[in-house]
Amino acid sequence: MIQSLKELHIGGTTVTLLTTLTMNATVLTSLVISGFNELPDGLLQNQKQLDSLNVISCSLKSSSDLLDNLSCLKMLDIQDCSIESLPAGLQNLNSLKTLNLYFCDSLVSLPVNGLQGLSSLSLLQIQNCETLASLSEGVGYLTSLQDLLINGCPELTSLPRSIQHLSSLQRLQIWNCRGLISLPDEIQHLNLLSLLEIKSCSNLMSLPQGVRNLNALEALRIRGCPHLKRRCEKVRGEDWPNIAHIPFIDIS
Repeated sequence: MIQSLKELHIGGTTVTLLTTLTMNATVLTSLVISGFNELPDGLLQNQKQLDSLNVISCSLKSSSDLLDNLSCLKMLDIQDCSIESLPAGLQNLNSLKTLNLYFCDSLVSLPVNGLQGLSSLSLLQIQNCETLASLSEGVGYLTSLQDLLINGCPELTSLPRSIQHLSSLQRLQIWNCRGLISLPDEIQHLNLLSLLEIKSCSNLMSLPQGVRNLNALEALRIRGCPHLKRRCEKVRGEDWPNIAHIPFIDIS
């Protein structure tokens, strides 16, 4: 019975039972692990078919081998975990398409080299990681990324210049990042960007001049950003010449 399990949601039990289940249920495609203070090494070594992994309210170490050998993994969701940096095995997830990081309050930055192998990643969502101060220049390795959402990261002050290498990026959304004071001019190299949405970034002073070079940009939405609202005022605003070419502009 255990050997044929395809989906497993396990929490509120012992590490011993967790280990027994994951070692014997070898054809799992979806796994949710929640509420463990410690995840033992080798826990997922038999999970060759795992497609989706959710880790919720667990203590994770950067040295953990949790993500090693998960060559088929397409979705990774890490939520409410005590972790300062992501496990080293992240860089081996060549099939990963979606990475969600939620409520990881100890996470300070993304790994520079840890993102290098994520050649298939198309969606990255980082939400409510309150100590995240940097995405790191490693973001530039995510050349297949189409959607980037950053929400509720008050310590983030800017985006890395390597964002220019996100040649597939179509949608960039930044919400509730009150520490954000600038965006890099390298944003002008995002040739496929069709949506730029900035909400409740009250200290963002201006848009980079390079926005005028975003010829594929179809929609600009700005809300709760008083400095941008003033600078992007139609005709009279200092940044208006840089955004006048955009078909849909919503600023409030």
